[in-house]
Amino acid sequence: RVLAVLQAVLILVSLGVPVSTMAAITSVTPDNLNQGASGSITIASSTGNNFPNSGSPYAVSFSGTGVTAAIVVRQNATQLTAVVTVTAGATPGLRTLTVTGAGGFVAQEATFTVNAAKVNSTTSI
Repeated sequence: RVLAVLQAVLILVSLGVPVSTMAAITSVTPDNLNQGASGSITIASSTGNNFPNSGSPYAVSFSGTGVTAAIVVRQNATQLTAVVTVTAGATPGLRTLTVTGAGGFVAQEATFTVNAAKVNSTTSI
């Protein structure tokens, strides 16, 4: 995945498209969700080029299947929010989170964890 991103950046540079300096993601809060859950996450950056106000939308993607992000909003130069949905069939474990945007903007990757769904147990008497 990293190789594909680097290849895309090299192609953009060779075509003369300006590529922003990578923002360093310093935190993802929360950095996990359970299978079958949805919730809002905040992605923060405190170094690099942060999240420029490019006028174009940002996208958040995850490695593997079963985890998607929608409604990505730039809150300010150092924060994005996104609504994340984890399907019930998503495989539990570590995922790579990537932020992309206009003009070849790519943030350094961060990690996100899919937790196994909580099982409610009942006791019969």
